Amino acid sequence: MATRNGFKLLKLPFLAIEQVFLYLEILEIIDISLCSKRCKNVVKRNRATPATYINIEFSREHGVDVCSVDNKKAVATWNFSNTNMGNRKKMWWSIDGAEGYTLKNINSQNIRNGFYQCCTPSRQIAASMNTVISHLLEVLRNCYVKHVNINMHYERVAYKTLLDLLKTCESLEMISDGSSDHTKHVLSSIKITKTFNDKSYLYSSANPFLGALECTDHINCDNASWMRAETLLTLNCEYVELKKARLTAEDIMEYLKKWKNSTGMGRVRKLNIMHTAVGIGPLDFEELGAMRWDPVKRAAMYRLHDGLYIMCNNGMDIERADGLLATIVQHETRGFFFLVWADRFPDQTFPYGAILL
Repeated sequence: MATRNGFKLLKLPFLAIEQVFLYLEILEIIDISLCSKRCKNVVKRNRATPATYINIEFSREHGVDVCSVDNKKAVATWNFSNTNMGNRKKMWWSIDGAEGYTLKNINSQNIRNGFYQCCTPSRQIAASMNTVISHLLEVLRNCYVKHVNINMHYERVAYKTLLDLLKTCESLEMISDGSSDHTKHVLSSIKITKTFNDKSYLYSSANPFLGALECTDHINCDNASWMRAETLLTLNCEYVELKKARLTAEDIMEYLKKWKNSTGMGRVRKLNIMHTAVGIGPLDFEELGAMRWDPVKRAAMYRLHDGLYIMCNNGMDIERADGLLATIVQHETRGFFFLVWADRFPDQTFPYGAILL
């Protein structure tokens, strides 16, 4: 009777194994890494693994998506729940104590996707996620953490276990009720390189975060009462939105003087500070060498983002030695805007349905 022995991959020389890996999908490479420690080490050595990134959901749902850099599609999804493995007959796997089963499916775009269900006690979900994420970052070359979403309403303490592993990510979104030092702990634990979105509506702690924020693209804080001058002066980010801020006129003057006298801070384009009821107070435009709007030097309308524009004809302009021009606009109800003109005369057509501040 004929028997099927399969393909003895590990019997091949390593250079031949790498050639085989060229024809495998990312999902198949992950599956091989789960077979044994020897398979894991072979995958780690493979130089041909396609570039990937990881998105992490740590809220009401707990999941990890592995996505291809080429087409931005999820090729493997890990779901974590406190279900029991039982006597399931599906393909099962185990990584350093975290275990689960695997399902395969083909989505509407005809892309093969693996669904990995991790079964773990509820109090150990964060630790299981750490185990899986560590495995993925170890075996997949050129893999990085792109996005992290944390909701402290559901995970008030356990998220700290997850942050013990993560050192850096491109973007992070979080929400908290502000009853603990959540914002400070997150910013102290992980380096965020591009985007930080803090949807926390309260910040009751007396311990503000005084470190640096290294985001390059966008910072949005629904409650920025924790922000102090020490952190404000570190910002070199394209678009910053700080609501409910407690920054003083002196703090903002230091930021403006640093920008004007610097040849750096080249990413800065838009800073919007929505102050508390106390307000920021008057700024010393004479000290800044600020001038009123000159229509010869710049346009009147500035585009904040799609559908939102601001009139700057009543703003005050400051110009750096390198020729970069910025406008300061203060509203009693809308706070403070600092707008840098990368293009001094952009299209002034006002789109239908847009909002003008």
